[in-house]
Amino acid sequence: MSPPRNRRSSSCVLIVDDSRTLRLMLAHSLRSLGYEVEEAQNGAEGLQALKAHPGIAAVLTDWNMPVMDGFTFIRRIRGNSDFANLPILVVSSDADPEKRRAARDAGASGHLMKPFTPLSISQCLSALRVLPASDPTVP
Repeated sequence: MSPPRNRRSSSCVLIVDDSRTLRLMLAHSLRSLGYEVEEAQNGAEGLQALKAHPGIAAVLTDWNMPVMDGFTFIRRIRGNSDFANLPILVVSSDADPEKRRAARDAGASGHLMKPFTPLSISQCLSALRVLPASDPTVP
């Protein structure tokens, strides 16, 4: 018997950003914290990744991307009942209150400011109850 499609693994995080450098930095931090990572370059690829990997527990996305921006990506996720409760963090250095409000209105769960640290990522994900598979400090 297969698990229900809306059930999530507690440890896989999807990073959606057009910046390869940012994806590498986020992936490195997440893996050091004990998370599994999937990556996509834009919102359209992010939607494909969500369908291909039903165990994704959270999404970290930028709002400025080609092909499909983060706002549209978030609204598309929220429009799909399989992903309606999926935690979504917008990762950005832009603290513009209007953009942050627009992200919340689209359905973002929170905002992770750049520059980020593994600790700030961990705190944001823990607040959303997205926990790593294991404690990376335990051998």
